[in-house]
Amino acid sequence: MFLRYVLGVRGRFSKYIVRGLVVHVAFRELVHSLKRVLYRDCVRCGVELLEALKREGHAVFSRVFEDPIYSSVDAREVETLFWEVWRRGMTIYSGAFDRYIRNANVDVKYLDSIVRMVVPLDVEFRIDGSRLGLSNVRVDALLFPCIPVEIKVGEGVKPELALAGYALALESVIRRPVNYGIVVNVEFRSDLSLSWRVKTVHIDDDLRLEFLHERDKRADIVDKKIDPGVAPSCPTTCPYYDYCHGRVSEEKRASRERKAQERPSKKLKVRVLKK
Repeated sequence: MFLRYVLGVRGRFSKYIVRGLVVHVAFRELVHSLKRVLYRDCVRCGVELLEALKREGHAVFSRVFEDPIYSSVDAREVETLFWEVWRRGMTIYSGAFDRYIRNANVDVKYLDSIVRMVVPLDVEFRIDGSRLGLSNVRVDALLFPCIPVEIKVGEGVKPELALAGYALALESVIRRPVNYGIVVNVEFRSDLSLSWRVKTVHIDDDLRLEFLHERDKRADIVDKKIDPGVAPSCPTTCPYYDYCHGRVSEEKRASRERKAQERPSKKLKVRVLKK
């Protein structure tokens, strides 16, 4: 918070961060494509859905991953990670389609029912967090009917805190308790295959209070320009690692700090922090 919003330091877009971005974007595009295919193509079985998603996958990869933002990672690595996510999703959702059609004896013309039951989530769901002093609240996925899902790639902010923030924002809008969330931990193996671990989180009052305390602390850091200092331990994958650990010249750092002190303080609506 201090480096980004007070000193205006831009984080390093490391290889590890780009990998995580590929996973998130691939998942988002998979869900969008799946819903589009189900509504548009009126597929009749899982095999047809699988083939349609394969075609969609090639089109999505060509369209989305030409962006220069992915250039810090080898193109073959980006493609491998993308297809790891996409193929896993194709298998899961085509199987879910077959099971639902068979077990519920549903005609393929009932598209809304099929889409809701086969893919019961919305990705990158925006929530109005203004009642909590939050801005830009965007949950990785919202599972039907109202369960926030956090996809966690690597180390960083405690994902349970993010879920508590999403729950509080949702509760302020729907006026109903949101007591559970899901964390999906994604880890990279040496061959770039992915390990997925799903954890259900009980969002109790203690977790809510911890989030609110963290929100207030971060708002104070920006409003009062409080330098919290370097963390006792921080991962080398952090986008600000070079700045904090002396790989940026002292002269450049001193210049940033002087400019920050000269700027007037301003209130900041704290975001639910992501990876």
